[in-house]
Formats: sequence, C-alpha cells, structure tokens
Amino acid sequence: MEIDPNTLALIATMGHLMTGIGTAILVVLIVKTLKHMKIATRFTEIQTNYKFRPWIGPSNTIKEIDGDEKNNRFEIVLKNFGDLPAPYVMVSSIISKDNITREQIKADPSGSKEIHVFNIGPMLPNMEKRYWLYVNKEIINDAVASKKIIHTAMYFQYENLQKKNGYGMISELNPETKGFVHRDMWVDTPDLDKT
Repeated sequence: MEIDPNTLALIATMGHLMTGIGTAILVVLIVKTLKHMKIATRFTEIQTNYKFRPWIGPSNTIKEIDGDEKNNRFEIVLKNFGDLPAPYVMVSSIISKDNITREQIKADPSGSKEIHVFNIGPMLPNMEKRYWLYVNKEIINDAVASKKIIHTAMYFQYENLQKKNGYGMISELNPETKGFVHRDMWVDTPDLDKT
C-alpha cells in the first residue's frame, strides 16, 4: 500500500502545527507557574517576617510595688510573645503633668531630660522581664492637691531583621487610686520591602 505524498505532507504539517500549539500552551503554563511560585515565595517571606518574630508587650496590668522615700514604684511585666528572641529591648518612659504624644515618646532621647531610657537586655521567646516606672512622690502629692491626673508614656523598642519594631502606650495615672487608664496603645512594625 502506497501513501500519497500529499497526505504525508499534510500529516507532517499537522504534526508540526500540533507541536507548536503544545509548545505555546506549555510556555503559558510555565509562566503562570513561575508567577504563582513568586507569589507563594512572597507570602512565605511575609509570614516568616511577621509570624516568626519577636512580639514584645506587657503581659498584665501595671501594679504599684514598694517604693522608696522619694518615689512610688510601678511594675510592668513584659513578655516576648513571639517565636524568635529579641536581641535587646530598650524602654523609654515619660512622666508629665501635660498630655504626651506618640512623637514625644518615640523621639531621640539623647539630650532630653524628660525621657528615661533603659536597656532591659535580650528577651527569649516566652521570657518575661520586669520594668519599673518611678513616679516622684512630689508629683503625686501635687496632682492629688490639684485634683489632676498624671500622664505617662512607655515605648518598648526592639529589632527584627535589622528593622525597628515597637510597642507603645500612653496612660493616665490617677494619683489617688494609683490606677492606670490606657488612652493610646500601638504597635510599630516596619513594612516589608516591596519586590
């Protein structure tokens, strides 16, 4: 049985055409797979940077503990709720008769008399450390006499992936009950570089 050369040419042309179409479909699928892999990689990076990281913040209320003849002492228990250690935690605090803003507590403390800065050192995952906030008894007595509140602010700053992170809170201290009411709380996490 002899096959017509035109039929052979048609079969060869159809084969080349089908190979070309198959190759084009394969290229489209590979491009879509690469885009999906890029998005999945970015999602994994975001999850790693935000989930697996230190999360420093207070673990309970602010309590008054024994002070000295000059100051009342309040204790704040900090905890690393994250999955990674924080290499160091810097605490900045302000006590004032006037309102305090976020910008004031996050300002550079060098040269400032009103900002008290203390390095409480590294914090491993689930580790707790105590920070003591000292309030001068004269400020408390003046606030009781004038029936005014005392404004306090604390900012806990630490690094993750060489970027600054922090937790801040601005509170009012009732000088008579020695109880704190938190007026503003926030978490500072830097945005990831967009790639």
